Amino acid sequence: MEGTPLMGDALGSEWTTVLLLGVLAVLAWTNRTAARKWRVLARGLFRMRLGRQLMREEIDLQDRSLLVLLGVSVLVLGLFGWQAGVVFAGWKAGFGRYLAVAGMVALAVAVRFLVLRLCGFLFQADGGIGEYLYTIVLLLVATALAVLPVVVVAAYRPEARAWVLPLGGALAGAFLLFRWTRALWIGVGESVPLRYVLLYLCAAEVMPAL
Repeated sequence: MEGTPLMGDALGSEWTTVLLLGVLAVLAWTNRTAARKWRVLARGLFRMRLGRQLMREEIDLQDRSLLVLLGVSVLVLGLFGWQAGVVFAGWKAGFGRYLAVAGMVALAVAVRFLVLRLCGFLFQADGGIGEYLYTIVLLLVATALAVLPVVVVAAYRPEARAWVLPLGGALAGAFLLFRWTRALWIGVGESVPLRYVLLYLCAAEVMPAL
């Protein structure tokens, strides 16, 4: 039927192209207006602890450029999840389905932030919560940047989807495991009882991911 995209090309539809161009434009804008943010992100990426000086002087979870990067990360990870669902789970391709997936990613991030803030309020102590909140943002941005090439290849190279999407899943999984490891490290380093850290990980991180 004329004007209807073929299923083989569903991942490379016009709205996907517009979305990816928008993501690249935002990344270019961030590089131009807040290039220092990339250096801060790189400094904190593979550290098990961020350090009080870095947290105090260079990290602000209300920073506009950081929030923009977080938003872009949600869009990219939502697009990756949508692509994987269409290819491997037989989802119907369409912008509405993508919005649902991206919304679920955004909701998952928001719930983690609320749970951590609630824990800090209930226990009347930081206990590394601020550091772990930034770690979540940092590793979400890093994960999105890692899978962005995967998303682009999957969108425009149908023959590569069978291997490139599992590769993206492996990258995302590795960052997720690293985040959980850092949660343990931060909690123990802040003298939070291990049982509480494990309870949080099981209830708010591991179970929702299964």
